[in-house]
Parts: sequence; structure tokens; C-alpha cells
Amino acid sequence: MSATEPVRFAYWVPDVSGGPVTSTIEQRTDRGDDYNRELAVLAENNGFDHALTQVRSMAGYGAAVKQAGASTADGKGMWQDSGFEGLVQYNDGFRTGLIGTPERIAERIVAYKRLGVDLFLLGFLHHQEEVEYFGRRVPPLVREPEARLPDRETEPAAVPA
Repeated sequence: MSATEPVRFAYWVPDVSGGPVTSTIEQRTDRGDDYNRELAVLAENNGFDHALTQVRSMAGYGAAVKQAGASTADGKGMWQDSGFEGLVQYNDGFRTGLIGTPERIAERIVAYKRLGVDLFLLGFLHHQEEVEYFGRRVPPLVREPEARLPDRETEPAAVPA
């Protein structure tokens, strides 16, 4: 990945979000194809590059997480040690800290890009409102600072806490 290539944003269509969620927060998700298609179009119309859905069972999902984690520097990745609740319910940014104001989220995304991350797979609790809000507010805040990144980092920057 070159620093000149823009970071991409993917939306995790809520297929599983209406299923085994352990949260007590109100769920406004319809698992039907029409609703998921509507959300995919909403995401694409608001700056997302991809819309993804999942049809794996929890056992398959857990195996995929462990397999993906094995390719990371520490051999584990972010979710290797997560239990059922950590993998299924919303957990405030999935440990990446992508929470807060649009400016704060954009700052963290640019910091991750400096480390080599070029795709962000995102999920939201209130899909319609949050997909549109994120898509209109955050990517525009990312584009200017990422365009100023050098083509090659000599020493990766840390992600701000």
C-alpha cells in the first residue's frame, strides 16, 4: 500500500447484528435481504467503498478471527482473546478506539494509515443514522491529512490514545 492511495471504508451490513446480540441496548435491525440491501446502498451513497455481510456461524466466525490474527505481528490480533460477548455485541470501537467526535476518529484513522492500515471495516448500532453521519463527516476529515502523508514512513507513528 502506498501512502498516496486513499484509505478505504467498508460497512459491515447488520446481518448478524439482529441475531445473537447480548446487549440490552435497543436493536433496530431487520435481518431481511431488502433492509440489508437498503443499508448497502445507503453506505455506498455516503462514501463507503464496500458493504459486506456475513453468513458464518459463530464457530466459523471464531475460527476466522483466530486465522486472521495468526497473520499479525503478535500472532494473535485484536480479537484472539475475545469471548462470545466481545465478538458479537458492539464494544465501543472494537478496541481500535474509533469512538468520539468525527475529528478524533479521523485523527485515529490517519494514525492507523501511517502504520499501514488501508481498509476499515465498520459497524454501527443505529445503522441508518450512523452510516450516513459517519460517511458524510469522517472520510472528508481523513482525506486532507492522509494526502500529506509521505509515500513511505521510515518509522511508524503510534496511534494516539
